[in-house]
Amino acid sequence: MEEISSYKDTIKENMKEKVTSERRLQRENIVNKRRGILGKVKINKNEFLKTEDVKSIAQRLKHKGLVRDSDFKFLTRAFIQNENNIIAFANSDGALQYLIRELTGTDSNHQLVAAECCVNLALGNAKTSLKIAKSAGTYLITFLKGMSIPLSNAATWALGNLAGSDVKTLELLKSQGLMESLLDIIDIEELQSNVIYALMHFVKIGLSVLPPDDLKKIATRTVGLTNKTADTLWLLYYLSCSNECDEILHPTVQPCIEIIVQTDSEDVETIKKKTACFRILANLASGESGHVASLLMAEFDTLFSLFEFMAQEGTTPHLCKDMLWMFGNLVNHPAESVRSQVQFNMMRFQHLDLLCIPLRNALK
Repeated sequence: MEEISSYKDTIKENMKEKVTSERRLQRENIVNKRRGILGKVKINKNEFLKTEDVKSIAQRLKHKGLVRDSDFKFLTRAFIQNENNIIAFANSDGALQYLIRELTGTDSNHQLVAAECCVNLALGNAKTSLKIAKSAGTYLITFLKGMSIPLSNAATWALGNLAGSDVKTLELLKSQGLMESLLDIIDIEELQSNVIYALMHFVKIGLSVLPPDDLKKIATRTVGLTNKTADTLWLLYYLSCSNECDEILHPTVQPCIEIIVQTDSEDVETIKKKTACFRILANLASGESGHVASLLMAEFDTLFSLFEFMAQEGTTPHLCKDMLWMFGNLVNHPAESVRSQVQFNMMRFQHLDLLCIPLRNALK
């Protein structure tokens, strides 16, 4: 009995260690996704950065002569490791003001590390993000058009994280001129990917509150971008969720079809691109003009063959669901002429149930 008990304890301990490891890796992935230009960070499970240390550095920031570069690097790591560290810093009397002092000072190195600190500080909860936006928003927006590309990049990512935190924060940043400033610099090659990241969060959070004219402005400036990164495509997808942008986004249809059909790789970046493309096409497919539906019907054989392959493979069930969504919008198209054409092509859907068996199994 003792051996059985010991065996069970060993299993429990191994399972606990595995779960802890998986949680740590998941947090690293989430954090790294929003760190942008700061690169990836490895969270050391043995290095626990205490809230008391964060408060201590916040106090040291009061005295300009005592501030060290290592203080900012410590804060950057601390903000990633625990949200309580972000809250502790934001709630420390005068801490944000002291950080802004360094952000707007004459020491260019301190400016940059302070801006990078803001990137991770902006990963906190909605209340903290609003507080940061009130204190630092206008300064960060000013840096977007500054002479220092690294500083502009850091400011862009910080503003993107802030805009993606909450509607109230987004509305405040918009009132401070964020949208116009981002669109003004979107053609600068060194900043473009970061601007797209910020606009993606801006539109995602602001879909329900942004005026149609603002969404159209963003769509007009981004639809022609030749660099179709995953973030660009997801920005276009969020824009396609507004009917006001349908006609502006028509030029994205053919590039989306090409990405879906011509890309065989299944790495994470490619899957993200394909997911965004399917959803863009699904949103635009129901457009009353029938223009997008006609383009999709011209590629119907290719698209349906791809669906058959993906459904039988069963490795990307969410892509199959998005593709069914697209087909469904075609079947229910408001124009009779489009519906008739779709129904003619849909005759081959007679074996759809067989195709969807592995899909249903994968989604369980």
